[in-house]
Amino acid sequence: MFQSTPFYSDVTVKQMIDMYKSFGKTTSFEKYKIIKIKNFFDENINPLLNQSLGDLSGGEAKLVFTYASAMVPKSLYLFDEPLSGVDPENRIKIIKLLEELGRKVPVIITSHEILPFKNINCTLKYLSTHRFIFSGSYAQLTKKYGATPEEAFLNLTQEMRKENKGYE
Repeated sequence: MFQSTPFYSDVTVKQMIDMYKSFGKTTSFEKYKIIKIKNFFDENINPLLNQSLGDLSGGEAKLVFTYASAMVPKSLYLFDEPLSGVDPENRIKIIKLLEELGRKVPVIITSHEILPFKNINCTLKYLSTHRFIFSGSYAQLTKKYGATPEEAFLNLTQEMRKENKGYE
């Protein structure tokens, strides 16, 4: 999933979902037997089906595009900043959707925000130019690099800059 949404604003959510469905014989939710997705669709996507993409809020658009991207069967998913510009309510919904998908198939998420992943069973990685500087849980990250996610991120960034000077 890309950071921006490359669709015409007058396309409806239903039209876009139908297009994504056409990319495979089945959806990833059917293939990987993700049972909770029916409720997710009914509660979050169905009410938006007749709206044009241009009429959605930023959070709604990210929610719809995340759902649609997750719907296409893949052996690996890469989501680039799916939480950027998203309100707290839709952020939680997106995290839950990606967490459910990640239980069945690998999901990689790029993010400058660490806190949303605090209570998720996942591995956080901080990538430098040539290697992972950190790989572990949220608790391990804050224990080693700082009490808050912001402090940990800043300390890791400083470590990365020191390391990268050796490669200049």
